[in-house]
Amino acid sequence: MDIKRTCEWCGRDFVAHTLTTRFCSKKCMRASYKHQQRQKKMEQYEYDEEVKDTNSQIQNIDGRPYLSPTEAGILLGISRATCYRYLQSQLIPALQILGHTIIRRSDVERLFDNAPQYRKRVNQLGRKPTSKHYTMRQIMERYNISKKMAMNRLAKFPITKFYQGRNVYYSKEDVEKYFANLLVNFSPFDYYTIDQIMKKFQMSHAAVLSFVMRHHIPRLTHGKERYYSKLHIDNLKGLNNGIENSNYYTKEEITKKYGLTKDQISYIFKRYDIPRIKVGSYIRISRIEFDKVLLEKKNGDFHIFVAKD
Repeated sequence: MDIKRTCEWCGRDFVAHTLTTRFCSKKCMRASYKHQQRQKKMEQYEYDEEVKDTNSQIQNIDGRPYLSPTEAGILLGISRATCYRYLQSQLIPALQILGHTIIRRSDVERLFDNAPQYRKRVNQLGRKPTSKHYTMRQIMERYNISKKMAMNRLAKFPITKFYQGRNVYYSKEDVEKYFANLLVNFSPFDYYTIDQIMKKFQMSHAAVLSFVMRHHIPRLTHGKERYYSKLHIDNLKGLNNGIENSNYYTKEEITKKYGLTKDQISYIFKRYDIPRIKVGSYIRISRIEFDKVLLEKKNGDFHIFVAKD
C-alpha cells in the first residue's frame, strides 16, 4: 500500500508504505527524536530554575517581620494578583503607607492558627441544571431583551449562577426577582413605532424624534424596538375621537384594583412623574408605568400599596 505523505521534519513529500509512517527517512526520524529530547531538557531546566528562584526568594524573606504583597504571595505560593484580592476581601490585614502596602508576617501565619475544618469544595461545574435555572437564551426570550441588556442586569444584581462545562445557568428565583419589572404586558396595537408615525403622518425620522421629545410622549422599549403611545399622539394630532385605550387607567380603575384613594393616586403619579393624558374630561394614567412603580416600591418606603387580587 502506497500513501502520499509529507515528512514532519524536512517537509518533503514522500511515499509511505504504512499508515503510521511520519518521516521520509531514518535521518529525519533521528533528528526529530533528538529535537524532542532537547525540548524536554530545556523545559526541565526552566522548571528547575524557576524552583531555585522561588526558593531563593523565600530565603530572602525568611525571618522578615514585614512583607510586601509580592513577598506575601511567594510565602503563600500564590500570585501577586491573588494576594491583592485577599487584601481587598480583608482575609489578610494590611497597612497602606504613602503608596506602599505592608503586610505583617505574623498576620499571615495567624491565618492557620484557628483555621476551620477543611471541607471538600462543592464543585458547581458538575451540577446538573434543573427546571430551577435559566440559560441566557431563555432569559432573552422570556423577557424579550438583547444579550447585552441581560448581561448588564445579571452583573448588576446578585444573581446566582452555575456552570456545566461551557454552559452557564442562572437561578430562576433570582432572575424572576430582579427581572420582574421587565415583564411588560402591552398591546402593540396601542402604540406606534417610529416607522408607523413616519408613514401615517408623513414625517421624517428627525421630525418624529423632535415631536415625541418636545411633547414628552410616553415610550416603551420592548426588545430592540421602541413604541410610542398612540393615545398621546392621536390626541395631539386630533385623531382621538374618544377611543378607549387598554394601556391607561382611570382613577376609578386604580381604586378598584389596588384599593387606593384618589389622594393617594394623585400623590403617586405626581411623586413619580407617571405619564398621564387628558381625554375629554377624564385623566388617563399610564397602566405600565403605574404598575411598574407599585412593583418596585411595594417592599420599600411606600407603605400605602395594598394590592388586591
